[in-house]
Amino acid sequence: MEAPPHQRSLQRIALLVLSGSAMISSYLVLVIGLVLPHFIFKTYGLKSAADLDIFMLPHTKFAVKYSWGFAMATFVICLGAGIFFRRYTLRTLELFILALCAQAFVVWVAMFCYFYDGVTGGMSMHHGPEFNIHQFFNCAFGFFPVTLCLIIALVGAVIFHMRRSQSGHEGN
Repeated sequence: MEAPPHQRSLQRIALLVLSGSAMISSYLVLVIGLVLPHFIFKTYGLKSAADLDIFMLPHTKFAVKYSWGFAMATFVICLGAGIFFRRYTLRTLELFILALCAQAFVVWVAMFCYFYDGVTGGMSMHHGPEFNIHQFFNCAFGFFPVTLCLIIALVGAVIFHMRRSQSGHEGN
């Protein structure tokens, strides 16, 4: 079934915005992935790459090593959204919002991994740094919990709207 002209325009705009979002977030994730090891190296006065490898937490190492994966995930979401736009033409706006939330979540996970040190408690001779819920809520004035809650709330609102509108159509 052919989509109406206004729906095709909405699909084009949505894909354009998603593509731009994917490019910007990919650039951000890749730049931080490249700069962060050098920043840690200089800030903590490390002497060698081996020291850096020992000093960086596993989550941060993972994000730095696979920053390209986070970048590619945003483009895969964009591609998937384009496919879904064609299949579900009347749900373009809802799918667009969900795709933006998915991209935001990928970037959120990348940033959480990059800055995992900020959400860990202190370490001792008996244990290394561990996730600390208090630090999680206080890190960067609550940036991580607030943004995660916003992403989840928006996804929930869209899903609620989709279900409500779907049940409204069944009654007709």
